[in-house]
Amino acid sequence: MLINYILRIICIFIYRSLQHTFGATVINDTITLIEDTEYAGFSGSGTINAGSYTLTINNTASCSFSGSVNSSGQIVKEGIESQTICSTSSITGNVIVKNGMLVMPAFSGGIANVLKVEGGTYVLNGNQSFYNVDGNGDVVVNNTLTIDSAVSGSMYFYNVRFSGNGSLVFSGTPENFRGVCLNNVLSQIGQLSTNNTALIIGKTNTSSIQCTTLNVGSSNSGDALVIGLDLHGNGVMTCTNMYSYGWIQVGANGGVGQLNCTGTLTQTGNMIEIGAANYNAAGKGTVTAGNVVATGCGIYVGTNEEAT
Repeated sequence: MLINYILRIICIFIYRSLQHTFGATVINDTITLIEDTEYAGFSGSGTINAGSYTLTINNTASCSFSGSVNSSGQIVKEGIESQTICSTSSITGNVIVKNGMLVMPAFSGGIANVLKVEGGTYVLNGNQSFYNVDGNGDVVVNNTLTIDSAVSGSMYFYNVRFSGNGSLVFSGTPENFRGVCLNNVLSQIGQLSTNNTALIIGKTNTSSIQCTTLNVGSSNSGDALVIGLDLHGNGVMTCTNMYSYGWIQVGANGGVGQLNCTGTLTQTGNMIEIGAANYNAAGKGTVTAGNVVATGCGIYVGTNEEAT
């Protein structure tokens, strides 16, 4: 009797080890982790309760999981293939993508999470907030991704590439104003918006951003957009339509900036400066627009001699 029981335990252990090593684990029930665990992908319709342990997905074949994952620790995606999680989950820890593709819906857990795309691709199929996004990979936004910090200060994006037809929102609060720099980044997104944020495109390197709709602030916020700031800063912003309540500078303090709006540029709040001279350093600014509607503080062209 005891021997049979021991043999059964050994067989289960070997079976699970083979699953983790050679193929995806099928999970149709509820699994609660008791230690850091690595899966070679998983499928099924069950639930993974990871707790504070690290859940690593290291798959060499694409997997789709219609169940949910609940985690207060880290979820780490390794392996060259994709892992899709279909159901809404509760995640309060960090999400780290090192390789392959991780596809996730929106999940509950607040905005304390940090998304690190060290390699590979993270695909968002829902409306989600992160405290920060970092890394050298790709973030595909199919709904709304809000990068929302309760702490004031600057945030730099050097190598994260944003794409997709969704909306990318940089958000702060009036008490904790944000400074966001998209630097050395080539991104194309459906909609780009700011809320209590100073957004800089190209500060020390070249940054090119494309979007269908650009929203700079709202009537009760002090947002700003600077395209091409400081020496060696080269920023290009291309959009179809632009709605601006904030302060816009195109080429500032020695930087080179281009704002290309193929549709309508609507300015209803603060001023737009093209070629702004800050700290005695002249910027070079160029703005093109199919149509301009200016009802705010005005558009100032040529605050130095190199503005068009």
